[in-house]
Amino acid sequence: MTKALTASKEVNKVTLLAGDGIGPEITAATVAVLEALGKARGFKFEFTNALIGGAALDAVDDPFPAETLSSCQASDSVLLACIGG
Repeated sequence: MTKALTASKEVNKVTLLAGDGIGPEITAATVAVLEALGKARGFKFEFTNALIGGAALDAVDDPFPAETLSSCQASDSVLLACIGG
């Protein structure tokens, strides 16, 4: 089942998987663009950060924690930046 972002929803839930390396910078810039788009077009976003890749390995010794999968499944969209480490 595919969920779509839409202005008719009260809030569009997006899980952010910034990863590591340049991922956090890419994610921050993309979130700024999405927020500007939302403001201009009537979209509302709720962003949730989750761990993946090297950042997740460093934090919880798992490259794709169960909490990350759960967050992705509960979201309307997932934004994946860079993973490595």
